[in-house]
Amino acid sequence: KQVDKAFQKGIFQPLWHEIDTITASYNGSKISGGIFLYPRQTILIANLILELVKLKELLKELPKQRPKKRPKKGMKTRGRSYSEKVVTVCETGFGAGHSAALFLSLSPNVNVITFDKFDRPYQIPIALKLKKKFPNRFRIVQGDSCETLPEYLNLKCDFLHGSSLCATDNIDLVKKSQCNTILTSTAMNSLTDGAVYFGGKKAQWQQLVEDDCIDNIACFKEEAQTLDKAYVFATKDDIISHEFCFARVNGRCNNSGSTSADMICNGSDSAFLTLQNITQMYSTFSIDPPSVKKKVSNYHDIDRTAIPTDHTIFKQNNLVDDDVSVDDVSVDDVSVDD
Repeated sequence: KQVDKAFQKGIFQPLWHEIDTITASYNGSKISGGIFLYPRQTILIANLILELVKLKELLKELPKQRPKKRPKKGMKTRGRSYSEKVVTVCETGFGAGHSAALFLSLSPNVNVITFDKFDRPYQIPIALKLKKKFPNRFRIVQGDSCETLPEYLNLKCDFLHGSSLCATDNIDLVKKSQCNTILTSTAMNSLTDGAVYFGGKKAQWQQLVEDDCIDNIACFKEEAQTLDKAYVFATKDDIISHEFCFARVNGRCNNSGSTSADMICNGSDSAFLTLQNITQMYSTFSIDPPSVKKKVSNYHDIDRTAIPTDHTIFKQNNLVDDDVSVDDVSVDDVSVDD
Protein backbone atom coordinates (compact mmCIF):
# COMPACT_ATOMS: atom_id res chain seq x y z
CA LYS A 1 0.00 0.00 0.00
CA GLN A 2 2.87 2.38 0.75
CA VAL A 3 4.41 1.62 -2.62
CA ASP A 4 1.08 2.14 -4.40
CA LYS A 5 0.48 5.49 -2.70
CA ALA A 6 4.03 6.71 -3.35
CA PHE A 7 3.67 5.70 -7.00
CA GLN A 8 0.18 7.09 -7.65
CA LYS A 9 0.77 10.36 -5.75
CA GLY A 10 4.44 10.70 -6.61
CA ILE A 11 5.93 14.11 -7.36
CA PHE A 12 6.91 12.79 -10.80
CA GLN A 13 3.35 11.93 -11.90
CA PRO A 14 2.31 15.40 -13.21
CA LEU A 15 5.31 15.46 -15.53
CA TRP A 16 4.51 11.93 -16.66
CA HIS A 17 1.00 13.11 -17.59
CA GLU A 18 2.50 15.87 -19.71
CA ILE A 19 4.73 13.33 -21.46
CA ASP A 20 1.69 11.15 -22.17
CA THR A 21 -0.08 14.15 -23.71
CA ILE A 22 2.85 14.73 -26.06
CA THR A 23 3.11 11.08 -27.14
CA ALA A 24 -0.66 10.92 -27.70
CA SER A 25 -0.41 13.82 -30.17
CA TYR A 26 1.62 11.62 -32.53
CA ASN A 27 -1.06 9.36 -33.95
CA GLY A 28 0.08 5.84 -34.73
CA SER A 29 3.38 6.20 -32.91
CA LYS A 30 3.57 3.67 -30.07
CA ILE A 31 5.89 3.88 -27.12
CA SER A 32 8.01 0.93 -26.10
CA GLY A 33 6.93 0.96 -22.46
CA GLY A 34 8.99 2.20 -19.57
CA ILE A 35 9.43 2.67 -15.86
CA PHE A 36 5.86 3.99 -15.54
CA LEU A 37 4.64 0.39 -15.90
CA TYR A 38 6.61 -0.77 -12.86
CA PRO A 39 5.58 0.82 -9.51
CA ARG A 40 7.96 -1.14 -7.32
CA GLN A 41 11.05 -0.44 -9.36
CA THR A 42 10.04 3.22 -9.68
CA ILE A 43 9.81 3.63 -5.90
CA LEU A 44 13.01 1.69 -5.17
CA ILE A 45 14.91 3.76 -7.74
CA ALA A 46 13.47 6.99 -6.36
CA ASN A 47 14.43 6.16 -2.79
CA LEU A 48 17.91 4.95 -3.75
CA ILE A 49 18.64 8.17 -5.63
CA LEU A 50 17.24 10.34 -2.83
CA GLU A 51 19.39 8.50 -0.31
CA LEU A 52 22.43 9.11 -2.53
CA VAL A 53 21.53 12.81 -2.64
CA LYS A 54 21.40 12.88 1.17
CA LEU A 55 24.71 11.06 1.34
CA LYS A 56 26.36 13.59 -0.97
CA GLU A 57 25.01 16.44 1.13
CA LEU A 58 26.45 14.80 4.24
CA LEU A 59 29.85 14.23 2.64
CA LYS A 60 29.87 17.82 1.40
CA GLU A 61 29.81 19.01 4.99
CA LEU A 62 32.87 16.99 5.94
CA PRO A 63 36.28 18.66 5.74
CA LYS A 64 38.20 17.90 2.57
CA GLN A 65 40.99 15.42 3.09
CA ARG A 66 44.31 16.19 1.47
CA PRO A 67 46.47 13.21 0.54
CA LYS A 68 49.64 12.78 2.56
CA LYS A 69 51.58 12.42 -0.65
CA ARG A 70 50.89 13.94 -4.02
CA PRO A 71 49.60 11.18 -6.35
CA LYS A 72 51.82 10.24 -9.24
CA LYS A 73 50.89 11.51 -12.67
CA GLY A 74 48.16 9.33 -14.22
CA MET A 75 47.41 7.58 -10.93
CA LYS A 76 43.70 7.05 -10.21
CA THR A 77 42.16 7.36 -6.76
CA ARG A 78 39.04 5.68 -5.51
CA GLY A 79 35.72 7.42 -5.01
CA ARG A 80 34.67 11.03 -5.52
CA SER A 81 35.56 14.37 -4.03
CA TYR A 82 33.64 15.49 -0.95
CA SER A 83 32.94 18.77 -2.75
CA GLU A 84 30.77 17.05 -5.39
CA LYS A 85 27.16 17.26 -4.27
CA VAL A 86 25.35 16.37 -7.51
CA VAL A 87 24.09 12.83 -8.13
CA THR A 88 24.50 11.98 -11.83
CA VAL A 89 22.21 9.38 -13.39
CA CYS A 90 23.39 7.82 -16.66
CA GLU A 91 20.81 5.93 -18.70
CA THR A 92 20.64 4.17 -22.03
CA GLY A 93 17.25 4.14 -23.71
CA PHE A 94 15.33 7.42 -23.33
CA GLY A 95 12.06 5.91 -24.56
CA ALA A 96 9.35 8.51 -24.00
CA GLY A 97 11.34 10.15 -21.21
CA HIS A 98 9.46 8.81 -18.19
CA SER A 99 12.57 7.58 -16.39
CA ALA A 100 14.54 10.77 -17.09
CA ALA A 101 11.57 12.81 -15.83
CA LEU A 102 11.45 10.68 -12.70
CA PHE A 103 15.14 11.20 -11.94
CA LEU A 104 15.08 14.95 -12.60
CA SER A 105 11.94 15.61 -10.55
CA LEU A 106 13.37 13.98 -7.41
CA SER A 107 15.86 16.68 -6.45
CA PRO A 108 17.58 19.77 -7.88
CA ASN A 109 20.83 17.94 -7.07
CA VAL A 110 20.18 15.21 -9.66
CA ASN A 111 21.54 15.48 -13.21
CA VAL A 112 20.78 13.07 -16.06
CA ILE A 113 22.74 11.98 -19.13
CA THR A 114 20.72 9.85 -21.55
CA PHE A 115 21.89 7.87 -24.59
CA ASP A 116 19.39 7.10 -27.36
CA LYS A 117 18.92 7.21 -31.13
CA PHE A 118 16.02 9.66 -30.69
CA ASP A 119 14.46 8.33 -33.88
CA ARG A 120 10.83 8.35 -32.71
CA PRO A 121 8.85 11.53 -33.52
CA TYR A 122 7.87 12.37 -29.93
CA GLN A 123 11.32 11.93 -28.39
CA ILE A 124 12.97 15.24 -29.29
CA PRO A 125 9.94 17.34 -28.22
CA ILE A 126 9.91 15.56 -24.85
CA ALA A 127 13.68 15.93 -24.46
CA LEU A 128 13.38 19.65 -25.22
CA LYS A 129 10.66 20.00 -22.62
CA LEU A 130 12.84 18.37 -19.98
CA LYS A 131 15.80 20.56 -20.92
CA LYS A 132 13.60 23.63 -20.54
CA LYS A 133 12.08 22.45 -17.27
CA PHE A 134 15.44 21.43 -15.77
CA PRO A 135 18.06 23.80 -17.25
CA ASN A 136 21.69 22.70 -17.13
CA ARG A 137 20.72 19.36 -15.57
CA PHE A 138 19.76 17.22 -18.58
CA ARG A 139 22.03 16.16 -21.43
CA ILE A 140 21.24 13.89 -24.35
CA VAL A 141 23.71 11.94 -26.47
CA GLN A 142 22.09 11.11 -29.79
CA GLY A 143 23.01 7.96 -31.69
CA ASP A 144 23.26 4.21 -31.26
CA SER A 145 24.31 3.72 -27.63
CA CYS A 146 26.38 0.69 -28.69
CA GLU A 147 28.60 3.21 -30.49
CA THR A 148 28.20 6.47 -28.57
CA LEU A 149 28.57 5.12 -25.03
CA PRO A 150 32.00 3.45 -25.43
CA GLU A 151 33.32 6.62 -27.10
CA TYR A 152 31.92 9.01 -24.50
CA LEU A 153 34.67 10.54 -22.40
CA ASN A 154 34.63 11.64 -18.76
CA LEU A 155 31.41 9.82 -17.88
CA LYS A 156 31.09 10.08 -14.08
CA CYS A 157 27.92 8.42 -12.87
CA ASP A 158 26.44 7.64 -9.47
CA PHE A 159 23.45 5.63 -10.74
CA LEU A 160 23.16 3.56 -13.94
CA HIS A 161 19.91 2.74 -15.73
CA GLY A 162 20.58 0.40 -18.65
CA SER A 163 17.42 0.04 -20.76
CA SER A 164 18.24 0.36 -24.44
CA LEU A 165 18.22 -2.28 -27.18
CA CYS A 166 22.01 -2.29 -27.26
CA ALA A 167 23.23 -5.75 -26.29
CA THR A 168 26.17 -4.35 -24.32
CA ASP A 169 24.80 -1.16 -22.74
CA ASN A 170 24.89 -2.42 -19.14
CA ILE A 171 28.44 -3.70 -19.59
CA ASP A 172 29.58 -0.47 -21.22
CA LEU A 173 28.04 1.61 -18.43
CA VAL A 174 29.78 -0.47 -15.76
CA LYS A 175 33.13 -0.26 -17.54
CA LYS A 176 32.78 3.54 -17.55
CA SER A 177 31.96 3.70 -13.84
CA GLN A 178 33.87 3.91 -10.60
CA CYS A 179 33.24 1.82 -7.53
CA ASN A 180 30.15 2.70 -5.52
CA THR A 181 27.95 3.24 -8.57
CA ILE A 182 24.54 1.51 -8.49
CA LEU A 183 23.20 -0.37 -11.53
CA THR A 184 19.67 -1.41 -12.55
CA SER A 185 17.82 -2.38 -15.73
CA THR A 186 14.14 -2.11 -16.71
CA ALA A 187 11.53 -4.05 -18.70
CA MET A 188 12.60 -7.66 -18.26
CA ASN A 189 9.83 -10.24 -17.87
CA SER A 190 12.29 -12.68 -16.39
CA LEU A 191 15.75 -12.66 -14.84
CA THR A 192 16.59 -15.50 -17.25
CA ASP A 193 15.70 -13.41 -20.31
CA GLY A 194 18.95 -14.29 -22.06
CA ALA A 195 19.88 -10.73 -23.01
CA VAL A 196 20.14 -8.52 -19.94
CA TYR A 197 20.18 -10.38 -16.65
CA PHE A 198 21.13 -14.05 -16.17
CA GLY A 199 19.84 -16.07 -19.11
CA GLY A 200 23.03 -17.32 -20.75
CA LYS A 201 26.39 -16.39 -22.23
CA LYS A 202 25.03 -13.19 -23.80
CA ALA A 203 23.18 -12.08 -20.66
CA GLN A 204 24.96 -8.91 -19.58
CA TRP A 205 24.55 -9.17 -15.81
CA GLN A 206 25.76 -12.76 -15.88
CA GLN A 207 28.90 -11.62 -17.70
CA LEU A 208 29.38 -8.82 -15.18
CA VAL A 209 29.13 -11.26 -12.26
CA GLU A 210 31.44 -13.80 -13.89
CA ASP A 211 33.98 -11.06 -14.52
CA ASP A 212 33.62 -9.80 -10.93
CA CYS A 213 32.46 -6.35 -12.04
CA ILE A 214 29.39 -6.05 -9.79
CA ASP A 215 28.35 -7.38 -6.39
CA ASN A 216 25.64 -7.12 -3.71
CA ILE A 217 22.90 -8.04 -6.16
CA ALA A 218 19.30 -7.72 -4.94
CA CYS A 219 16.37 -8.71 -7.18
CA PHE A 220 12.63 -8.05 -7.00
CA LYS A 221 9.37 -8.93 -8.70
CA GLU A 222 6.49 -6.65 -9.67
CA GLU A 223 2.86 -7.65 -9.29
CA ALA A 224 1.41 -8.98 -12.54
CA GLN A 225 -0.75 -6.47 -14.41
CA THR A 226 -2.85 -6.38 -17.57
CA LEU A 227 -1.95 -3.70 -20.10
CA ASP A 228 -4.72 -1.26 -21.00
CA LYS A 229 -3.16 -0.35 -24.33
CA ALA A 230 -0.61 -1.56 -26.85
CA TYR A 231 3.12 -0.85 -26.76
CA VAL A 232 5.96 -1.61 -29.17
CA PHE A 233 6.81 -4.87 -27.41
CA ALA A 234 3.38 -5.84 -26.10
CA THR A 235 -0.27 -5.70 -27.14
CA LYS A 236 -3.34 -4.57 -25.26
CA ASP A 237 -4.58 -7.04 -22.62
CA ASP A 238 -1.19 -8.74 -22.37
CA ILE A 239 -0.24 -9.69 -18.83
CA ILE A 240 3.21 -8.51 -17.79
CA SER A 241 5.17 -9.61 -14.73
CA HIS A 242 8.36 -7.58 -14.43
CA GLU A 243 11.51 -8.72 -12.61
CA PHE A 244 14.47 -6.46 -11.93
CA CYS A 245 17.69 -6.20 -9.95
CA PHE A 246 20.06 -3.69 -8.38
CA ALA A 247 23.80 -4.15 -7.97
CA ARG A 248 26.84 -2.19 -6.89
CA VAL A 249 29.72 -1.58 -9.28
CA ASN A 250 32.89 -2.63 -7.44
CA GLY A 251 35.41 -0.87 -9.69
CA ARG A 252 37.29 -3.97 -10.85
CA CYS A 253 36.26 -3.58 -14.49
CA ASN A 254 36.87 0.12 -14.94
CA ASN A 255 38.21 0.91 -18.42
CA SER A 256 41.59 1.77 -16.93
CA GLY A 257 42.16 -1.93 -16.39
CA SER A 258 43.44 -1.25 -12.89
CA THR A 259 42.65 -3.72 -10.11
CA SER A 260 44.56 -1.86 -7.44
CA ALA A 261 43.07 -1.30 -4.01
CA ASP A 262 42.52 2.35 -4.91
CA MET A 263 39.93 1.38 -7.53
CA ILE A 264 38.08 -1.39 -5.65
CA CYS A 265 35.24 -0.94 -3.18
CA ASN A 266 35.01 -2.66 0.16
CA GLY A 267 32.07 -3.82 2.27
CA SER A 268 31.84 -0.66 4.32
CA ASP A 269 31.53 1.73 1.39
CA SER A 270 28.63 4.17 1.37
CA ALA A 271 26.83 2.90 -1.74
CA PHE A 272 26.96 -0.65 -0.38
CA LEU A 273 25.28 0.46 2.84
CA THR A 274 22.71 2.57 0.99
CA LEU A 275 21.80 -0.31 -1.31
CA GLN A 276 21.70 -2.75 1.59
CA ASN A 277 19.39 -0.58 3.71
CA ILE A 278 16.95 0.13 0.89
CA THR A 279 16.70 -3.49 -0.25
CA GLN A 280 16.09 -4.65 3.31
CA MET A 281 13.07 -2.37 3.49
CA TYR A 282 11.50 -4.02 0.45
CA SER A 283 12.51 -7.62 1.08
CA THR A 284 8.86 -8.74 1.16
CA PHE A 285 8.83 -8.84 -2.65
CA SER A 286 12.48 -9.75 -3.20
CA ILE A 287 13.55 -12.81 -5.18
CA ASP A 288 16.86 -14.62 -5.45
CA PRO A 289 18.95 -14.04 -8.58
CA PRO A 290 19.81 -17.17 -10.56
CA SER A 291 23.14 -18.74 -9.71
CA VAL A 292 26.07 -18.07 -12.01
CA LYS A 293 29.43 -19.73 -12.58
CA LYS A 294 31.47 -17.35 -10.51
CA LYS A 295 29.95 -15.68 -7.49
CA VAL A 296 31.67 -12.71 -5.95
CA SER A 297 32.30 -12.70 -2.22
CA ASN A 298 29.46 -10.33 -1.34
CA TYR A 299 26.89 -11.83 -3.70
CA HIS A 300 24.35 -12.83 -1.05
CA ASP A 301 25.44 -10.94 2.04
CA ILE A 302 22.40 -8.66 2.36
CA ASP A 303 20.85 -9.35 5.74
CA ARG A 304 17.13 -9.83 5.09
CA THR A 305 16.25 -10.33 8.76
CA ALA A 306 16.67 -6.72 9.86
CA ILE A 307 13.48 -5.39 8.28
CA PRO A 308 12.08 -2.20 9.87
CA THR A 309 8.46 -2.50 11.11
CA ASP A 310 7.79 1.25 11.21
CA HIS A 311 9.19 2.23 7.84
CA THR A 312 8.68 5.95 7.04
CA ILE A 313 11.02 6.43 4.09
CA PHE A 314 8.31 7.98 1.90
CA LYS A 315 7.81 10.86 4.33
CA GLN A 316 11.53 11.16 4.99
CA ASN A 317 12.26 11.55 1.31
CA ASN A 318 9.22 13.76 0.55
CA LEU A 319 8.34 11.38 -2.26
CA VAL A 320 4.60 12.02 -1.94
CA ASP A 321 3.13 15.48 -2.47
CA ASP A 322 -0.63 15.65 -3.00
CA ASP A 323 -0.48 19.33 -4.03
CA VAL A 324 2.39 19.15 -6.51
CA SER A 325 1.90 20.68 -9.96
CA VAL A 326 4.06 21.15 -13.02
CA ASP A 327 3.93 24.41 -14.99
CA ASP A 328 3.42 24.29 -18.73
CA VAL A 329 6.60 25.26 -20.54
CA SER A 330 7.50 26.12 -24.09
CA VAL A 331 10.17 24.29 -26.04
CA ASP A 332 10.95 27.22 -28.33
CA ASP A 333 14.58 28.20 -28.77
CA VAL A 334 15.94 25.20 -26.89
CA SER A 335 19.00 23.48 -28.32
CA VAL A 336 19.83 19.79 -28.14
CA ASP A 337 23.36 18.60 -27.45
CA ASP A 338 24.91 16.23 -29.94
